[in-house]
Amino acid sequence: MKKYLFIVLLAGVCFGQDCIDDDGTEGVELWSDCYSIENTVFLDLYDLGIIGIIPTGIGNLTNLTRLLLNDNQLTGPIPSELGNLINLIELDLDDNQLTGPIPSELGNLINLIELDLDHNQLTGSIPSELGNLINLIKLDLDYNQLTDSIPSELGNLINLIELDLDENQLTGSIPSEIGNLMNLEHIDFAENLLTGSIPLEIGNLTNLDAIKLHQNQLSGPLSEIFCSLSNLTWSLDDSSNLVSTLYSNNFCPPYPPCLEGYLGQQNTTNCLLYIDNIQIPNSYKLYQNFPNPFNPITSLRYDLPKKGLVNITIFDMMGRIVKTLVNGSQTAGFKSIQWNATNDRNEPLSAGLYLYTIQASEFRQTRKMVLLK
Repeated sequence: MKKYLFIVLLAGVCFGQDCIDDDGTEGVELWSDCYSIENTVFLDLYDLGIIGIIPTGIGNLTNLTRLLLNDNQLTGPIPSELGNLINLIELDLDDNQLTGPIPSELGNLINLIELDLDHNQLTGSIPSELGNLINLIKLDLDYNQLTDSIPSELGNLINLIELDLDENQLTGSIPSEIGNLMNLEHIDFAENLLTGSIPLEIGNLTNLDAIKLHQNQLSGPLSEIFCSLSNLTWSLDDSSNLVSTLYSNNFCPPYPPCLEGYLGQQNTTNCLLYIDNIQIPNSYKLYQNFPNPFNPITSLRYDLPKKGLVNITIFDMMGRIVKTLVNGSQTAGFKSIQWNATNDRNEPLSAGLYLYTIQASEFRQTRKMVLLK
């Protein structure tokens, strides 16, 4: 019995039990060093060749704001006790050999700005609780073995600028809630097993500089909404973080003009079947422009359930025509067009309230928008 007790106590020292720090305060012993519970706010153990598991006792360092354990040789699971570190603004565990699921307790870290778990061997689902981390600017989970669908709760992360989920085994469709993330500049969902069509709400993300969706099983028609995302540079080469990609999927022709030549090989085997169930709007609709107010560019979206003549005109508040954006025949589908706050003579307009009207067949609708200077 005594020998057994000694072994348990020895294991406790190795895995993060109490010690006294050099400053005389109570501490936690981690990898043979003692860290003050009260005074440790920044723990940077980057690239020190640390091996073994992450001690559960690390969860006692509740004043930590930054925890950097990246580029080591850590193994085993991410301890759920990390969920106790509610003052963390940065958690970086990338480039290790961590296994097992992402603990749902990480959803407690509501002050996190950056969460990096990439380049490990993590498995299981992405916890929906990560949707609680509304202050996140960067979420990087790529190069793991994560499965199941992308949780719609990620659409709560309204401050997110970078979202990297590539090189996993994620399935299901891209949640339409991703379109809520208006601050997103970079999306990488490439090299997964994603299916279904790309949600039209992606067209809301006018700050996007890059979206990578190559090597999935995405299907259906591609909306012309992509042509309104003017910051994107399309490519058949994934060698740069600054390009957007759609190659090696199952998208069906015809393709929007802005994407011609950038789709590479597409598996169109099921396209004839899909055309019978193609996404065509059920009714005419004119959406509120975005952004609104704007300066100087805004996007106007509209739905056409059938082919026909379409006219979209912008008026000032006196009812005078200032710009004709569309005047001709268009096919059925989900459409968009941009306006750069100029008149028909390409002269810039003054700030104020403007009206825009769509006329298609017997349908007519008008909305207001505000130009700022």
